[in-house]
Amino acid sequence: GMPGGMGGLMSALLSDPELAAGMQNPKVMAALSNPSEIMGNPAKMQEMMTDPEVGPIFQKLMAKIGPMMGGMGGGMPGGMGGM
Repeated sequence: GMPGGMGGLMSALLSDPELAAGMQNPKVMAALSNPSEIMGNPAKMQEMMTDPEVGPIFQKLMAKIGPMMGGMGGGMPGGMGGM
């Protein structure tokens, strides 16, 4: 599991000034509030990545979260498909 659960994750993210600033953006928060919808929808994911406000934050977020999640890459872990 992750040390500290999601709380540890959030504190790790908020310790990055750029991500902390991004979290103040309602558009970014809206995107992050429903991660399963985005993860399960490649078109939505593409839309997020190309958004000038959300994209850079999202990419940085993925770079930080990726190692914590065991390096998901672009897909879902085996047991979570079809959600």
